[in-house]
Amino acid sequence: SIPSAYFAGLQGSCFNAFGSANDTVVCAGDTVTLHASGGISYEWAPNTYLDNPNTDSPRAYPTTTTTYTVTINALGGCSQQIPVTVTVNSVPLTPEISLCSGTAFVCAPDSVCLTTGIENEYLWSPTGETTQRVYATATGDYSVKVTDVNHCSSYSDTVAVTIYPMPPAPDIFVSGGILTTSTTAPSYQWWILTAGSWFPISGANLS
Repeated sequence: SIPSAYFAGLQGSCFNAFGSANDTVVCAGDTVTLHASGGISYEWAPNTYLDNPNTDSPRAYPTTTTTYTVTINALGGCSQQIPVTVTVNSVPLTPEISLCSGTAFVCAPDSVCLTTGIENEYLWSPTGETTQRVYATATGDYSVKVTDVNHCSSYSDTVAVTIYPMPPAPDIFVSGGILTTSTTAPSYQWWILTAGSWFPISGANLS
């Protein structure tokens, strides 16, 4: 969004009347306020995409680049026409978020890598990071705003990320030569250290 105000003016008699106007640039979907001064009535043309073509300060929201002409009517029947061009730049394509690898749900302390396409600027939510690629370390909905070289922006849909907390370290007990644990979990995998390396024990459950 590039809000601003732009002026056209008319002063003095018909013989020394003068006017000025500034062109402006907006992003598609934005609105800009145009201004004219020095008259008793005003007529803007074309009157499309204007909230009021008969005021000194209409709000313009053209969908494509448009040159408006304002006719400034002063006392004594004097008038002058001033052109103002509103250049409309397109917004970037809606960015898509993809996973660098893996899935969008991991166990802490792992993170989920998210990335999007190449653009001029990035702003991720909710982290506030400004890089093309981010690493999500907390459960939540992530999205990105991208901005191009014309300062026009677009927003992605959200991607849900889930970071599962690590379970507590299990307590292991020895009873009658049998190892067992009192920690409750959906599944268990026992390991044995042999010759400096860990190997899984197949078939072991709570003990």
